[in-house]
Amino acid sequence: MNLRRPTEEGASDCETVWHPSQILALPQDAPPYALIILNVPLEHAHLPNLIADSCYTVCADGGANRLRDAQLQGIVSPPEVWLPDAIVGDLDSLVAETRYHYEGRGVAVFEDSDQESTDLTKCINHITRRTDEILSGRRAKETSPASTTPSRLDLFIIGSMAGRLDQAFSTLNSLVAASSDHDGNRRTFLLTPGNIAFILGKGKNTIHTPLDLGILEVSVGIIPLAGSATITTEGLEYDVTAWPTGFGGRVSTSNHIQGPLVEVNTHGGDGLLFTIELAGAPREDSNETRSERD
Repeated sequence: MNLRRPTEEGASDCETVWHPSQILALPQDAPPYALIILNVPLEHAHLPNLIADSCYTVCADGGANRLRDAQLQGIVSPPEVWLPDAIVGDLDSLVAETRYHYEGRGVAVFEDSDQESTDLTKCINHITRRTDEILSGRRAKETSPASTTPSRLDLFIIGSMAGRLDQAFSTLNSLVAASSDHDGNRRTFLLTPGNIAFILGKGKNTIHTPLDLGILEVSVGIIPLAGSATITTEGLEYDVTAWPTGFGGRVSTSNHIQGPLVEVNTHGGDGLLFTIELAGAPREDSNETRSERD
């Protein structure tokens, strides 16, 4: 599986550049993104902004129930103002009233009964197949005649690591697959109520971490989800050099950002998860321990 992604202007040939704080401080030249809403409580403080800036939104099966509840509670814009673009999944969680509510307002519903793939994977595949169409449609909405079709469509997934552990691992597995099976022209982010996470590219990763925007906190982790790897970091409180990491061995958690840039060089492994705590995130009482680093 190849996690290498395209470079950005000013980046070296083997460098992947990340801007996780763009979920709120979206610059005008940032790539557009599609949004997937999973069947989880919609407790994300940034949800209204994510919906407002998304150019294509898909509810994963019962995620439509959650979205309708959020609209009824006034958490996000009502259906008279905004609707998702599609509902995708095996539809075993979609209640009839929700389906009638959205389908009657023109929202496309796609049933996929394949039990070998999760609803999240089905949504990712749905968006991947329609990427060119989504980007072309966004260009058509631009008012400037000089506008061009963006080169990539990023992906934000509204999920959760709370609740059933098997479903949490299923979400992470889909995140790894989405980051490795695509042709590379995409950044995929997982957002939970407390964190934003993504799969690092192989080689050099430059992560923009501006703490002054009030979006990111300092706590980070680098979690090897698929195989062992070796990492070298710069810009963290506990930097490491040629440091082996893998489950059953050493894992970097409870580390801390020290400035506006973090660099992570990776070698080996096909699923290194980089996770950052979000500002204003709900906290659980816990005895936090520093990760093993020696």
